[in-house]
Amino acid sequence: MSDNKMNRRPARVLALQMLYAWTLRADESVDAVLSAISANFLNHGVEDSDEAVEAKDPSAERTELARYGRFIAGTVIEKVEEIDKLISDHTPNWNIERIAIVDKNLLRIAIAELMYSKEIAYRIVIDEAIQIAKEYGSNESGRFVNGVIDSIYRTLSK
Repeated sequence: MSDNKMNRRPARVLALQMLYAWTLRADESVDAVLSAISANFLNHGVEDSDEAVEAKDPSAERTELARYGRFIAGTVIEKVEEIDKLISDHTPNWNIERIAIVDKNLLRIAIAELMYSKEIAYRIVIDEAIQIAKEYGSNESGRFVNGVIDSIYRTLSK
């Protein structure tokens, strides 16, 4: 399967798991957290309600998904101040520390993809973020993520 046609949702869910762990395990090194989550994905896969990535053999596809998930999580961590400033600028009635951890990390992932993974279309980035928000966030997460990402995209595309 070519990289352009690969379903990257498992990689995005993996990045979400990595960022969640990174947020909660601030005392551990970033590399240790990302490596542990990545290794778990390679050995066991990730279950997504739409499509499960099986764990039996670390296939080339799963290896590529792990690489992409780690790239996105690493990019978010490296650029977190810049990304969080964008989120803050587009959520004037919200203190970024009060945004739910899943929503905040999904926003970070989508922004990282929009800014640093240019080969992925905006519509795919926003749709994936909304779908993952609906699955892993609250009842309001999909709408919240949609509104913030759309606002940020409009600013970035000027």
